[in-house]
Amino acid sequence: DTLTLVNNKNFTTTNHKVNVYLPPGYENSNEHFPVAFFNDGSFYINGGSAINILDNLIYEKRIKPIIGVFVDYSPGNRSKEYATEPDRYIDFFNTILVPYIDANYRTIPDGYNRALIGLSFGGNVSALIANSVKDMYKNCGLHSGAIWPRNFEAQTKIIQNDWGIKYYLVWGTYEPALMELGITVRDSLTAKGYQNFKWGQYYQGHTMGFWRGVTDNFLEYFFPGENLTSINTQNEIILDESFQLNQNYPNPFNPETTISYSLKESGFVQIKIYDVLGREIQTLINSYKSPGNHNEVFNASKLPSGNYFYSMQFGGKFVTKKMSLIK
Repeated sequence: DTLTLVNNKNFTTTNHKVNVYLPPGYENSNEHFPVAFFNDGSFYINGGSAINILDNLIYEKRIKPIIGVFVDYSPGNRSKEYATEPDRYIDFFNTILVPYIDANYRTIPDGYNRALIGLSFGGNVSALIANSVKDMYKNCGLHSGAIWPRNFEAQTKIIQNDWGIKYYLVWGTYEPALMELGITVRDSLTAKGYQNFKWGQYYQGHTMGFWRGVTDNFLEYFFPGENLTSINTQNEIILDESFQLNQNYPNPFNPETTISYSLKESGFVQIKIYDVLGREIQTLINSYKSPGNHNEVFNASKLPSGNYFYSMQFGGKFVTKKMSLIK
């Protein structure tokens, strides 16, 4: 089903395209189903192959049959609704969208049978929605969640709220700022003994292909079926033994630090420096190297104090680490 829902509260009107996926056999049964809500809905359908993923997971009984609701931001307002001014969109979600879906489709209308899934800023607003009304949502998946707007509001709520929400977070090593956000959430939740979360770190960048490849992990974790795969039995970090990137020394530093690495075989090496927003600052090295240990000196005399990231690419794989400049 494709429909348009209108948010006309507070003297402003916005239109949101909504596509509703119904599981096979829906029309011929009286069964009620869990619901997965996807922000950036058209991205997931067109670039993320979400309909095929749902069909295959249900057919293989890796997840329960579910309803998929793919929600679009109003035209031209993605950053506003998902990042800088999300309150009105969150209210639309809670008071218009979800009640409409529950009233017009055979859902199981409780938090344990609702999931929110989003990518980048869509992950940010998904986390904010999940933490807006206690017990309304109990599952939340973030593809490279950009959870930093409004002074890290979403990140703070994920860490501080003890609402029993199940989280699944994934990030790539080639998106250093978002990787740092994910690692902070992972380490903070682990330190407080929070049990309801999983995470994955991959040699990937900020791409739909990456997110498409791990959407099934989210759905299997939230709505497990009879033939659940082993992918959700442990957290994932993709390692590589062909090279090693070491922590810079000294760290913190001012203004120079040494970045060392070792190679088990010869090959092309690239190391880039990024700021906390993921903007490239400098290409430190971009050349062919022989096996063995190597050192590169990074001079930050022209940069302000703060955290930075250095990312190494070798053999198609990436590793990223954080360093601190204190002047």
